[in-house]
Amino acid sequence: MRFFLIFLFLFFYTVSFAQSDSLLQFIEVGIAPISYKGDLSHSYSNWGAVYHIGLKLNRKKRINGQVNIMWGSVSASNPFFTATKGNPNSFFHAKLLSFEYNVIANLVKKKNFSFYVSPGIGVLHFAPQNDQKEKFRNKPETRASGEDYSPLSFMIPLKIGAAYLLKAGFGIGIEAGWLNPLTDYIDNIGMLGNSKKDNLLLYKLFILIPLKI
Repeated sequence: MRFFLIFLFLFFYTVSFAQSDSLLQFIEVGIAPISYKGDLSHSYSNWGAVYHIGLKLNRKKRINGQVNIMWGSVSASNPFFTATKGNPNSFFHAKLLSFEYNVIANLVKKKNFSFYVSPGIGVLHFAPQNDQKEKFRNKPETRASGEDYSPLSFMIPLKIGAAYLLKAGFGIGIEAGWLNPLTDYIDNIGMLGNSKKDNLLLYKLFILIPLKI
C-alpha cells in the first residue's frame, strides 16, 4: 500500500508540472528488445519486444521526471529444466504491461544533449502462457501443491540513457537497464525453481516529440 501511494503521488506530481510549461515536455515513443533471466534462462539470451509511450519533462538541468507505459511480451524455454517434484513448465510466453514513474538524473546536460541515470518505481502486469496460449495461472499442476501468485508486481527499474535534441525540437535517444520486478513468477516457476527473482533487461530506442514547437 505504501509503494502504491508513493507511485500515485509521483504520477500526479509529474502531470501537474507538465501542464505548467508545454515547451519543456515531450511525448516519448520507443521500441525495445527485452530479455528475461530466471529459472528457464540463466542468461539474457532469449529476446522479445516491447513498446513504450510516455511523458518526459525537460524543465530543469539536473533532475526531471517521466511517466511511462510499456507493453509487449517475452518468452524462454529450457527443455532440460526439471524439478525434484511436481511437473513444472519448461517453456513460457508472457504478455507484459507496465506503468512506471522514473526520475531522470542528468549527469551531463547541454543544450542539445543529455546523459542520465534513471531510477524509478512501477507496477508490472504479467501473464505467462504455454505454447497453446493457455494461462499457467489456471494450471496449478505446473506448480507446487497449493502454490499461487498474483499477476501484478511492483518493479524498481534502473536505467541509463542518452538523448539528443534536433534543431526542430524533436529528439532521439537510447536507453538500457533492468526492470527489477519483485516477483519470481514471470515464468510461472517459483517454489519448484532455484532463482529468487526473475529479471528483465531491455535496450530502448526512442524519439522525443515536443508537445508544442
